[in-house]
Amino acid sequence: MRTLNLNWMSHQRWPTFSMLMMALLFLFPQPVARSYRLQRTRRRDPNPPHVNDFFVAHTRRALAEMERTGIPASLTLAQAILESGWGRSDLAIEAHNFFGIKQRDWPCGYWYKNSHYRCYDDVNASFRDHSDFLLQKVAIQKLLRGKRQDYKTWTGTLVKIGYAEDPGYAVKLNNLIAKYRLDRLDLVVLANRSGR
Repeated sequence: MRTLNLNWMSHQRWPTFSMLMMALLFLFPQPVARSYRLQRTRRRDPNPPHVNDFFVAHTRRALAEMERTGIPASLTLAQAILESGWGRSDLAIEAHNFFGIKQRDWPCGYWYKNSHYRCYDDVNASFRDHSDFLLQKVAIQKLLRGKRQDYKTWTGTLVKIGYAEDPGYAVKLNNLIAKYRLDRLDLVVLANRSGR
């Protein structure tokens, strides 16, 4: 006598999402492809265009400075974002000063918001001078000798050395680093160093 197998559905494979998409694309090529592409684009890139433009333009500079000096790329990028308003401040555009470094006796000066700031020939010079400016500080030298790459230690040290007048400066930098996961850049450089 034959028995009825009620578990037949457990052995059958249900179509996957990709198979369904291929079937829909075959039946309705234009509308489905367009809507699928739009959904993928929206999901993949939540940042406004100026944010992406900033990262494309300046990430390699921050990585190069970390390679040269050891100062974390995450810290450099977060400071550049905060100090230059994503590279859109007048100081960044006209004086190429992405870090808000002030100084009266600098060869070329730029008057901005009632203060005298350094100006540079190009953005690379601004990133390089920022690293050199930080390397002059004893607390930064201690961090570099200790090989501490934890970004919260670095941002706290910036406040201790008086880099900014804002008491919430470290918190703002930490939030930027965490939101955009900039600390992953530091890991890339550290992995390259250990692989040599």
